[in-house]
Parts: sequence; C-alpha cells; structure tokens
Amino acid sequence: MALAEIPSLLRSLDRRVLRIEQILPTLATKDDLKAFPTREDPKGFATKDDLEAFATKDDVREEGERSRRYMLVLHEDLVGRLNQHLDAYAHHDERLATHEHRLDAHETRLGTLDLRVRALAKPKRSI
Repeated sequence: MALAEIPSLLRSLDRRVLRIEQILPTLATKDDLKAFPTREDPKGFATKDDLEAFATKDDVREEGERSRRYMLVLHEDLVGRLNQHLDAYAHHDERLATHEHRLDAHETRLGTLDLRVRALAKPKRSI
C-alpha cells in the first residue's frame, strides 16, 4: 500500500463509520428485546383461544363471495344507468337533427323571401 492511498482509505473509513453511527441508535438492545416472548418464556404468544377471534379461510372466502356478488350488482346498476344515458343521448341527437333540418328549411325560405323583397324594393327604371 502506498502512502498516497492512506488519506483516501481514511476518508472512506470515516464515511463508513459515520453511516454505522447513524444506524446504531435505531437498533434494539438486549433490554428492548426482553419484552418479546421467547421459546423459553412463551408468554405473549397467541394461544388457540386468541386466534379464534380472527377470520378463518372460510370466513375470508365467504366475504370474498359476498363482495363479488355486490360488485356484480353495482356493475349491473352502472351498465343500466349508462344505457339510460345513451338512450337519452340518442333521443336528443335525433331531436337535434330534426331541428337542424327544420332550421335549414327556414333559412332556405328566408333566403327566397329576402330575394323577393329585394326585387320588390328595387326602383324601376323609367325609360
């Protein structure tokens, strides 16, 4: 190892020690771990009676089926509502097309009337 490498190695070692010092306070000590159960002292482990309060596989399966049925009902309701909106949209689209057709007819008629009025309003030239 060359003397020129030593300062670089010391800086690297300082960085590693700094990271270790930051992690150390977060680690549990032996005193902290005494509160947890061990094989020798099992108090604190859940018993069969304690576990009966939790859901079983069958409970979870039944709840999943109930949720599935409920989601299907919601889906059917949503599809029904969307179909109602689509029907209303189609109805309004049809009415709008009818109104546009009538408006075009009125515009044509007004154009014809306008030409007739202009023709009547022109002064006649006398010869």
